[in-house]
Amino acid sequence: MPCRAGEYHPFAACLMFKACHNSETVRANLAPLQAENERLRAEVEEMQRRLDREESDHGRTIDQRDAAEDALGRMFQAVTGRTAEWSSAWGYVDAIEEVEEHVATLATERDQLAAALEAGRRNAGVLVPPEGYALVSVEALRAWGKLDEVRECCRYLKHATPQPAHVDDEALRDAAMANERTRRCET
Repeated sequence: MPCRAGEYHPFAACLMFKACHNSETVRANLAPLQAENERLRAEVEEMQRRLDREESDHGRTIDQRDAAEDALGRMFQAVTGRTAEWSSAWGYVDAIEEVEEHVATLATERDQLAAALEAGRRNAGVLVPPEGYALVSVEALRAWGKLDEVRECCRYLKHATPQPAHVDDEALRDAAMANERTRRCET
């Protein structure tokens, strides 16, 4: 089997010995080839280690991406109540923008509810008569000279709406009597 110069062949030693019949010449010619073989073997091993490291790093990157996707998906569902539908057309940035919009909407609704609550607190002491009735103050009934007549006419709180605890019962009774009297006067 012929070999080119610098090429190693498994039967190279046999061929060289057969050609020259001198083992020292064979050893001398094989030494550079064996050194080259060891160098190449070391390079292959180093390349294999680098390849293994790259595969490991790639696997960790995929795991990190999956963990980030899972965390973002759970956060998206917690905020919006819907599951994230990841695709090439809808990704992380879209999910974050949608969460930001949802949070802004919730903040606006919160501010509106807070304003309504504050307005309700300011108006908590104001009595609101049922629909079709007018609220007349005790002072007005006294001024008209009708307070005793209204008290006699109305003996219970039939039309009064539930009020906060700080409104005194006498004022509620007076308002209820005024409403009942107004209703009876209309009929």
